[in-house]
Amino acid sequence: MVALGTAESAATFAQKAPVPEKFIFADPVNATTDALQLYKGFDQGEQTINMYKKLGFRGSIKKLQSLREAAKGYDTSVSSPPVLEQVTYQGGLYVFKGYNEVLYEYKDPSPGVHAPLEEVLAACCA
Repeated sequence: MVALGTAESAATFAQKAPVPEKFIFADPVNATTDALQLYKGFDQGEQTINMYKKLGFRGSIKKLQSLREAAKGYDTSVSSPPVLEQVTYQGGLYVFKGYNEVLYEYKDPSPGVHAPLEEVLAACCA
């Protein structure tokens, strides 16, 4: 896992999430985001609109409530990215075969829109 931020923020994340710290790589200058050409900003269009249509108004409210609950006790002084602009950077998911072959690539278009699980599993099991 590559995360924007410092080694200190990666260690804090590892303590709060069920992810061993040795699997989290801090990227304070967003070199990975730039190299993979991941999206910057909050909305990349149609996929976001379709997700919210699927969720409907109640689903959107429920998702926001879940996010609020998950963020309780979140220490922003330690876990905020070093550059404020990085807050708007989106992530992605990649499945590799070895070191050089990409089997699957998905760039998150906006917050809450992630790779479809079926596609990820199909790539992993191919």
